[in-house]
Amino acid sequence: MKKIKWLFYLQLIISSAYAQEKSVSGYIFEKTADEKQALIGANIISSNGLIGTTTDVNGYFTLQVPTKTMQLKVSYVGYTDFKLQLNSEVATYEVIMEANVLEEVSFSYKKLDRSTIDPYNSQVINAAELTKAACCNLSESFETNAAVDVSFSDAVTGAKKLRMLGLDSYYTQILFENQPSIRGLANSFGMLYVPGPFMNSISINKGAGSVVNGYEAITGQINYNYKEPNESERFFINVFASRHGQFELNTNFSHRFNEKLSMVTLVHGTIHEVKHDDNHYSFQDIPLTERIVITNKWLYDSKKSFHSRFGFTYTYDERSAGQLPSLQMNKEKTNLFQTMNINRRYDAYAKTGFILNNPLQSIGIQYRYYNHQHQAWYGNKFYDGLENFANINVIFQTKMTNHNNEMKLGASYQLDYFDESLDQLNLGRQERVPGIFAEYIFQDYKKLSIVAGIRADFHNQYGFWLSPKANLKYNFPKKFTLKLAAGKGYRTANIIAENIGALASSRSINIEESLGYESAWNVGGSLMKEFYLGFQQACIVVDFYRTDFTHRVVSDYEAQGQLSFYNLDGKSYANSFQVEAKVEAAEGLDIQLAYKFDDVHITYKSGLKLAPYIPRHKLLVTLDYETKSEKWRFNVTGQLNGKSRIPSTAGNPEAYQRPDESKVFFNLNTQITAVVKRTEFYLGTENLTSFWQKNPIIAANDPFGSFFDASMIWGPLGGARIYAGFRWTIPYKVKNI
Repeated sequence: MKKIKWLFYLQLIISSAYAQEKSVSGYIFEKTADEKQALIGANIISSNGLIGTTTDVNGYFTLQVPTKTMQLKVSYVGYTDFKLQLNSEVATYEVIMEANVLEEVSFSYKKLDRSTIDPYNSQVINAAELTKAACCNLSESFETNAAVDVSFSDAVTGAKKLRMLGLDSYYTQILFENQPSIRGLANSFGMLYVPGPFMNSISINKGAGSVVNGYEAITGQINYNYKEPNESERFFINVFASRHGQFELNTNFSHRFNEKLSMVTLVHGTIHEVKHDDNHYSFQDIPLTERIVITNKWLYDSKKSFHSRFGFTYTYDERSAGQLPSLQMNKEKTNLFQTMNINRRYDAYAKTGFILNNPLQSIGIQYRYYNHQHQAWYGNKFYDGLENFANINVIFQTKMTNHNNEMKLGASYQLDYFDESLDQLNLGRQERVPGIFAEYIFQDYKKLSIVAGIRADFHNQYGFWLSPKANLKYNFPKKFTLKLAAGKGYRTANIIAENIGALASSRSINIEESLGYESAWNVGGSLMKEFYLGFQQACIVVDFYRTDFTHRVVSDYEAQGQLSFYNLDGKSYANSFQVEAKVEAAEGLDIQLAYKFDDVHITYKSGLKLAPYIPRHKLLVTLDYETKSEKWRFNVTGQLNGKSRIPSTAGNPEAYQRPDESKVFFNLNTQITAVVKRTEFYLGTENLTSFWQKNPIIAANDPFGSFFDASMIWGPLGGARIYAGFRWTIPYKVKNI
């Protein structure tokens, strides 16, 4: 690894000025057998019911209330309401909730990951949920979640892609602490650079999001948050090893200099140097990898009118794959097909927030800069990518005097210098996009919540973009919650980075015309019903969303030996339906069932067809059991994946032909965790059924021939994987107030 020159750029935080003349904050806990656990989504409401909030994944809340307010009501289903008496001498409160007792039978409420207050159709994956599977990075964080699908992009490089509402992840805006993150060049491998143990939570928002975060959200937003400097453990270490020879080390340490200033440093390292060819196709099954990610975050909170967060991340990733000389099918053992990908990335961000003289008003400024370099070769193809991205977002926020109404006004400027070349093909461009936005929020915390916004952006190449977005939530009697959303999003396609798997093939790349931008409308909603089974609360959620493209860059794999790009001429749409149920079936046993149907069509030159590699049907079952002593946890996740269309290979020689439809397959993942004081030991398996796609590489014996293709992937690429590891924590002591 070459000597790295650190790039540091100071940046952002939005600070909210919620309410009146004094700020109230604290933590809401439940008492378990041995310790306290945070209550997520507990309601904190003023005595008159006009002001309220909910706790986050750490049980933390903050609320601005009138000076004369002397009491808050804390409530949580399954627990006795708590009346919190306010004291001017106390800055932070701690509340321990007690479970209700009925006829000497106690019951507890398993925390749902959906809110009945938030107007957005969002789910939260907290840090505890991330430990239920081998969550090595962001792409593996959704194994127990039905909203997001994960698949391989090719059979050589190990690159993965997410899919939400039936469309690939680049139609979903992926944010790091509400700032643009995985986009542009990072669309190829960027999700691998977000270590699971770094994350504090992941929020998945389906449908139209907020105009405050930009114009790039089409199917929704995924926002991931790292551990906070003022809330992180004093020291944490996670060691992971798998049967295939992959080793990972994750560690973080924090320091709280005083009540105002704190810092956390997070370090990740991955190494994989063991060669495997379990399917006997002469290609390395898992890329040989060396990766390091270092993040440093700072928080300064004046406790009065100024707040600031800033930090930087450095990433280096080197991954090689290809034919193995000792196993290759070419007896001459010459001219091996090899791949190498080297990515270097420097990120810097800052958030600064100012509460104005009027405590109902605040200004937040967000800054972000990253430099991403990607050099690669695939056989005899050479790829070089460089991206410099900068963004600034200024937000003015004001609450009305009745506290139910709020306005956000702001302006943004985005600069994206993008230089991408593949052999003789050069796709460099420079985007300059100034924009303005306005958003109105109404929330009565009981029944109705509305978020309506609009933004206008001017793209230096494509002109004026108008992005309206609206979200509505209404709570009906008998625990029914309806959420509706509609909005429009825009983006620029990065055709090579978003189709990096095609380089592991002999396909020629054809750009048939001058490519435009992409835009689409997304409309949909959800209906949630909460109810009880015995003393245990359960819920059922039904979602439906439709995405209609008005402009799209089509990636056409339909012709053998070619990958063509052209502008959409006709229809392109995605319908996504999902029904999900969650219940605590017995003490300590949680069950989740989900069914999803995705219907995605694209008009190609050859006509309107189903989008390839997208299963139309998917069934997810998760079983989580924790012993009463909380010393043992057992997690089982099963996924039944339906058939998907595969581009025709009828023009290939018979030996290189494949079916036009994938198989139905079932994946099973398991994990056992043992807790010994501050240490957790875990042992798990992935793909326990050991199903994998047979013959994933076409013409593996002739990788420089005209029929070679490793990009036609619809299923798992390896058999069962066994892994093990441990987590050890030295916490900060919580001070009771």
